[in-house]
Amino acid sequence: MSQPAIARFESGLQVPTEMQVRALCRAYRVTPAIRRELTNAARDLRSESTATRPVLIKGTGWTIQARIGRIEQASTLIRDFQPLIIPGLLQTEEYMRAVFSQRMTADDRERAIAERLKRQRNLRREQQVRWVIPEGALLWQAGGPQVMAAQLNRIAKATTGQPVGIIPWTTPVDVFPVHGWTVYDQATAVVGTYAGTAFMSGPDVTALAERFEALERLAVYGTEAAQVIAAVADRYRSLT
Repeated sequence: MSQPAIARFESGLQVPTEMQVRALCRAYRVTPAIRRELTNAARDLRSESTATRPVLIKGTGWTIQARIGRIEQASTLIRDFQPLIIPGLLQTEEYMRAVFSQRMTADDRERAIAERLKRQRNLRREQQVRWVIPEGALLWQAGGPQVMAAQLNRIAKATTGQPVGIIPWTTPVDVFPVHGWTVYDQATAVVGTYAGTAFMSGPDVTALAERFEALERLAVYGTEAAQVIAAVADRYRSLT
């Protein structure tokens, strides 16, 4: 391996292959336990796509949640944009149940919920998570008005901790994303579509990180974000 290649591994710009990880582990004489951990991390971070239909047929949708959880644990910066759904790390359990109920079996749904809740618990204080949510996602009613009112309360509480940006519907935009994504450091990105889940690395990660920054510039934060959330929550409460 060349010095520039190793520099890209160290800076998170490129994910090494499992063979490269094993070679570096031999060179650094790491313990077998660390070698297994690093090999598994490389496997999780490598680019590939997982089609939804086979996953749902096998009832293993929860394994995608588990894999994303491992990637999150290895990351220090998480940037999450979703155009029409509340980001997973902010979801309440009832909101998750409404989202997962559409295409999963009951057993797979409950395991997927358990894995997503585990991801939320496993976030560390030193990790930075940045979210951008369009106001339209707050108005996309999942599970009924009571579920949404509780969900918006959860988001409102999060605005006092990690940066949660809300893009009001009144904001003129110059960015037109057609899907959601999450960028983990500069190493990998997870893109979810109706057809499946893609794990990306390389230039795609850089492009999605740049799009995220453009969306952040459209968002409001703090008190302004809380006001948008409160107004939508009031509309849901009026329906109950």
